[in-house]
Amino acid sequence: MRHADYTRKTQELSQRETQAVEVVKSEVGKARAHYEERAQLAMAAVQQLAGLKTPEQMLALAQTDPAGYVAEQARQQQVHMVLQGIQQGLQQERQQQSQMTEQEQAQKFSQAWGVLGQHGLDKPKLAAIYESASKNYGFAKEQFATVYDPKLVLMMRDAVAYRELQAKVKDAKEKAATAPRLPTRQNVQPATQAQQRREARFKSGRASLKDLAAHLANT
Repeated sequence: MRHADYTRKTQELSQRETQAVEVVKSEVGKARAHYEERAQLAMAAVQQLAGLKTPEQMLALAQTDPAGYVAEQARQQQVHMVLQGIQQGLQQERQQQSQMTEQEQAQKFSQAWGVLGQHGLDKPKLAAIYESASKNYGFAKEQFATVYDPKLVLMMRDAVAYRELQAKVKDAKEKAATAPRLPTRQNVQPATQAQQRREARFKSGRASLKDLAAHLANT
């Protein structure tokens, strides 16, 4: 009883931990999406408010107002630096998100292999299950690359095993139907008490004509 309670409490704690991790991941994902959205808006606002001149406009300014051209060039460089800083922040955020996604995938794969290993499945057996599922159920092999839930793999294993069992049963029935028939054994009727008494009279020499007629009728 204590062992069952301990197991139940352990499972509950594990479920709570998993739920907490999922909540944190969800909140972090929302924050990152919000950050990227704000960064995109900031870049658009800087570009709009800065009023950056085109290369043609800068060339005309250099010809008509050299001093103004130098000042405008310095201002545009500062604006570009701000934009580059925002862009670098976006790239770093995307890289971190990509790395976290890869780590999550690796963790899910590790957890899945732990469960599958408890059921006696290794990579060759898993490949055979995927091959059979692809052949018999029309799955594309690329679809298996995103299967992280071991329960789905176990379901596919059971489906493949059931299909193989059906094929064996069908093959056995076909072989039984085409196999040569064994000769039918004739049932030997046991001797009746009357026959036994009659044979005893023949052995003792006391058989009558009636006994002889009955013996000839049964032979």
